[in-house]
Amino acid sequence: MVGISFLHLTVLIVEFHGGICSTSEAPQLMKSSAASRPHILHVIVDDFGWGNVNYHREIPSPEVVTPNMDALVGVGVMLSRQYVHPECTPSRVSFLTGRLPMHSGQEGLCSPGNVDCGIPYEATTIADKMAAAGYATAHVGKWDSGTATPRHTPHGRGFNTSLGYFGHGNYQWGQIEWGANGGGNAGHVHPPVGPQFIRDLWDTDRPAVALANRSRDEGVYEEALFWERMQTILGAHDPSVPLFLSYCARIAHYPIQAPRAYQQTPRIAAIDVPHRMVYHAQIEYLDSQLGNLTALYRAKGMWANTLMVSQAGDLREIPALSSM
Repeated sequence: MVGISFLHLTVLIVEFHGGICSTSEAPQLMKSSAASRPHILHVIVDDFGWGNVNYHREIPSPEVVTPNMDALVGVGVMLSRQYVHPECTPSRVSFLTGRLPMHSGQEGLCSPGNVDCGIPYEATTIADKMAAAGYATAHVGKWDSGTATPRHTPHGRGFNTSLGYFGHGNYQWGQIEWGANGGGNAGHVHPPVGPQFIRDLWDTDRPAVALANRSRDEGVYEEALFWERMQTILGAHDPSVPLFLSYCARIAHYPIQAPRAYQQTPRIAAIDVPHRMVYHAQIEYLDSQLGNLTALYRAKGMWANTLMVSQAGDLREIPALSSM
């Protein structure tokens, strides 16, 4: 990931398979930014490959249908020479602090509960800067930037509120932590069972037990929980106050999981490689999620004054289901 400076908050370097910076009225927003601070919607998508969107396909494919992302590219600016770290934590810490991984102490993955993992204790984040500039700040989704103390969590790093998980990944139904505690060896579909396994879902400064129970018992997909929270944030927000919303999607990190209805879409069900089928079902869900989210900004009357910045969180291969 290239270096980022947040000394000037209206200048952002973005990545999203090479980066999209999108507004509904880009020229007008640039002219008015000095008089009116724009809302900023920041989106990170994990393990998001270059060819996993339609606008990067020279020949359209029925397995890659992303109309909402295509539309955002059509009205935005795509930066095609931006780069991210191949692993999650360094890219996130870089975006949040403006430091290259080698200068943040995060050159690779680390255990989220380790005091040396994530954003350096003394560092300032973009959320800190936004809050100081009068922005309301909210984080939804994956954190993976440190959890050892309250100071390491989103609430301690400048976000007024947050809903998400602290580790590298979790199961989309019930939020059992993936990877640590043997979770990553239990298969991609069914999480391990037992009180020793951590359920990784947190609501600002406390465990989100009720939401995790609802996800497990009622079959609520984790991304649906995130959508509900973003609806709540935007529904309660005063549009006259600038909003910095960082949405770090659970999609498309392992364990790859998607609602059955998306997997059974005929063009997705026709994919004969199981992990590719589930992966593309996730991407279709994400495209719908972004369509719903931008529509909500429009309904709230905020979209014409919103800068949307989207980036890939990291880029790596998605292994076969049986290997995980």
